[in-house]
Amino acid sequence: MKGEEMPRKRKAADPAPQRLSKQDYLLQQSSPVRIYHQFIHEQVDVHWHEFYEIHYTLAGKGTHLLNEITRELRAGTLFCMTPTDFHAVIPSHEQPLELFNVIFTEEQLSTELRSLLFSTSRELAVQVDEASRPEIEREFRRIWHESEQQQPGYGLVMRGALERILIDLRRMIVVGQTSSITREDESAISPVIRQALIYMEHHFREALPLAEVAQHVGLSSHYFSECFHRLVGQTFQCYLQSLRLQFAQALLAASQLPITTICSSAGFHSLTHFERLFKQRYGLTPRAYRQHYGKTELV
Repeated sequence: MKGEEMPRKRKAADPAPQRLSKQDYLLQQSSPVRIYHQFIHEQVDVHWHEFYEIHYTLAGKGTHLLNEITRELRAGTLFCMTPTDFHAVIPSHEQPLELFNVIFTEEQLSTELRSLLFSTSRELAVQVDEASRPEIEREFRRIWHESEQQQPGYGLVMRGALERILIDLRRMIVVGQTSSITREDESAISPVIRQALIYMEHHFREALPLAEVAQHVGLSSHYFSECFHRLVGQTFQCYLQSLRLQFAQALLAASQLPITTICSSAGFHSLTHFERLFKQRYGLTPRAYRQHYGKTELV
């Protein structure tokens, strides 16, 4: 079963990264959840999405760049990406990758599930042990089957399987303590502000006014601003700026994308402003930072 492949990404010769849009991949489909069964023989260059994506490796070997961290891909590798993650996939020449990709919109994540997934870990990635793989693969194949057959209620079944995969992923991270990238201690932060932080981390590359985030969590702008500053320890704008700078820093270290592209991709509208803020934060200009810390190759 080869299945449907995602459209090809741009080649490395194209300096502009590709952001895969909801319009092209999801909005024109009959279901807000879509699955691909792929065989990857060639490198997939740095790109990102306007949607969420789960990747599960069925067979083969390769290397995965997720933000600025490079790890091995092999049978049982499972990870989830948000619209503010970037990644690249490099298959082994000897053992090309076979995998499932499930892509879905933010609306498929309930408030409870979003909080469970993203409240304590910035990275959702695990190596599923052999005993647990049959159950995980069964869920992916159920999504595949429902997508192919499209019988009454298939969207509900696909969403149910998706939720179970995400919950299992979160549980495996907790049990195995796989992720070393965790948030600061948020025990004193209210659930409402925690929801705001998660929303910001998934939308910071867009124009993101305080009023939008306040409305998302059901507070007035003024009260939200006061609560945010008191509980997080910095202003809304400073926190947003920090998220954008961290994203730019990771792209500078992990890719050869033009600095102007990184500036706009991180959510900055002025190159001069971006360069000034970056130097204040990291002590080097973006160009100097890349020269000192950047990777010339992914593998």
